[in-house]
Amino acid sequence: MSTTELDFREYGEFVVRNGIIQMYFRGTQAILRFRNGYGCSIIQHDQSYGNEYGLYELAVIKFTSDRWGITYDTPITDDVLGSLTTERIMELLPEIYSLPASVVEETNE
Repeated sequence: MSTTELDFREYGEFVVRNGIIQMYFRGTQAILRFRNGYGCSIIQHDQSYGNEYGLYELAVIKFTSDRWGITYDTPITDDVLGSLTTERIMELLPEIYSLPASVVEETNE
């Protein structure tokens, strides 16, 4: 399985990236960015939680301008979520989409 097999049709306009990653680990990553300033990074690679069972790891992320980072202070989780099924990923997307809008900080760099 890979993130390209997840069905993001309902969230298509929010998909920033979906495909192969070549960082330190081979695998795939999908990044979604919602209007509320939050989004998620969904990964599956050699070191992701649940990969050995064909499962996914999800991090709730917060955007600042065009950059993002994992956020650990949402009602959804205070860490990354591992060993997730496709069904559980699809249940989490509307929860992230519905988070109260975050303050998106603009930088003058």
